[in-house]
Amino acid sequence: MIAGLPGEDYDSFKKSFNDVYEIHPEEIQLGFLKLLKGSSMREDADKYGMEYSPYPPYEILKTDKLSYEELLKLKKVEEMVDKYYNSLKFNYIIKYFEGKFDSPFDFYYSLGVFFEDKGYFNRNIGNIEYYKVFLDFNETVLKDNNNHLNEILKFNYLIYNKNEDYQIFKK
Repeated sequence: MIAGLPGEDYDSFKKSFNDVYEIHPEEIQLGFLKLLKGSSMREDADKYGMEYSPYPPYEILKTDKLSYEELLKLKKVEEMVDKYYNSLKFNYIIKYFEGKFDSPFDFYYSLGVFFEDKGYFNRNIGNIEYYKVFLDFNETVLKDNNNHLNEILKFNYLIYNKNEDYQIFKK
């Protein structure tokens, strides 16, 4: 999926994301339009109110239908989809959370906001911490202290990790 295409706004991108997500592809790639030198899209940039970075890779910054702030929101979704969905290591955890939000997009955006608020984008976090994020997310965002989630985390962790040290999760 490419954000920033002519005529596309935030809501239409969100709908497209949810439509693609519904078919459960193995991987979802979110990208952002790049206006390469010499391309016809770059020549039509003014026609669509497109502003883009003057530096390679000339990524779109806004359009007449999609604001800079909305593109930043899409960046959060992209990061979370890449870290969690595309890794295929959190399938059961993600399935648990999907039902708690109006749409998959809303879940990934909320997780992205949480990630940013906690400063996770600004530092490297380890494998175990990627799992523990969900406990904090659940308590902080959903205000839910659910032992069922702890069991899902343990199960999901043990499927993809040889280290059986799952005491990291609350009992």
